[in-house]
Amino acid sequence: MDWPAERREQARKDCLFAVECATLERMGTEFATNISTGGIHLETRMPIHPNETISLVLTAPHTNIVVKVSGKMAWRTRTGIGVQLRGYEKQLETIIESLPR
Repeated sequence: MDWPAERREQARKDCLFAVECATLERMGTEFATNISTGGIHLETRMPIHPNETISLVLTAPHTNIVVKVSGKMAWRTRTGIGVQLRGYEKQLETIIESLPR
């Protein structure tokens, strides 16, 4: 699902890498399909509720860069969820810069 550009505060970068996810009730490995300094889209069918807190461990492909963050589910599509991440801008920028262009 594409959102109009004016609704986004930060530009998104397309990607594909594994992300470890955990809520109070479940955990698993999902896949990031785009990322920005304010959020991430995960392909998942994991039953996560709106505003539920999600802990994520992001490992940039082909690097040893690991970033641990937590955020809230902001929206859902048929194939995944958008997770809003606040306060991790510098760490997320490190991951984004390490992704292939």
